[in-house]
Amino acid sequence: MRAFGTRTTRIERDVLSSTLSPRDLAKAVAVSESSIKRWADEGHIHVSRTQGGHRRITTAEAIRFIRTSGMVLQQPELLGLGDLKAVEFATPSPQEAGSVFLEFLLGDRAQEARGLLIALYIAGADVHEIIDGPVQEAIDRLGEHWRDDDTRLDEEHRATEICAQALTQLRFLLPEDARAPYALGGALPGDRAALPSLAAAVALRAAGFRVVNLGPDVSLPALAQAGKALDAAVAWLSASRVTDEEALRAGIGGLHESLTTRGTRLFLLGTEAKRIPLPPQARAELCDCVGDLVARARLSLGSPTDGTPAPRRS
Repeated sequence: MRAFGTRTTRIERDVLSSTLSPRDLAKAVAVSESSIKRWADEGHIHVSRTQGGHRRITTAEAIRFIRTSGMVLQQPELLGLGDLKAVEFATPSPQEAGSVFLEFLLGDRAQEARGLLIALYIAGADVHEIIDGPVQEAIDRLGEHWRDDDTRLDEEHRATEICAQALTQLRFLLPEDARAPYALGGALPGDRAALPSLAAAVALRAAGFRVVNLGPDVSLPALAQAGKALDAAVAWLSASRVTDEEALRAGIGGLHESLTTRGTRLFLLGTEAKRIPLPPQARAELCDCVGDLVARARLSLGSPTDGTPAPRRS
């Protein structure tokens, strides 16, 4: 069972376990250290204590606090967010962000791409809004850019890789509650598109789930086994390509039976999701976008995500 729940990279573990002192956070947002300590004591910032009684703040918690309080991040390198410097702390308007992100992808500018998504998130955008907005816009336009030119597949692959890096980096910054229910999923068998399932995983992590992404070309029996082992509340399948519908129909039937008997909700998303052959009794839910997936999945949490009020600035 534990093997399914520990699919984090060394980098992610390092980010999640890294902590700041109140002085570090105070310098990062240009307020006094005493203000940070007071807000921590009032419960606005969640802290742990060292054996000597000193307050420590995780990077994910510092970012959550900055987002909810409206603080301006002055020194992002103190939080390990040096990528923000590549975009000069600038956050484009929602109307411009898609074009800017596309420019970074086409220009092989990975640091700027990562920095842009982080800047949008810290400025207050929900992760599903970032994915359904500028990320989806850029991906759609990438597809149009190379649709009639097979000689530039290497550029397309590199742009897709940069986009995946940016989404993965964003995932590293999201808190994870060890008590939260699991969500897991992947792309259909035969579907090698990694981005849609990755996007679902990042958005569901932001929505409050512990997430296991089995990636592209997933084995449906493996997905069913993982759902049982983790007692998952939510499972998803992304579909950018549907192959061998007859074999898929049987596999989906077995997966659906395994999941629903345990109360796991199954969600389908992606450009080809409507083509997934479902058995007549299936109650899988078709999602129009990642935001729709998040809204439906949140009903499985049983309680809203953290709503700690933001402090007033001194």
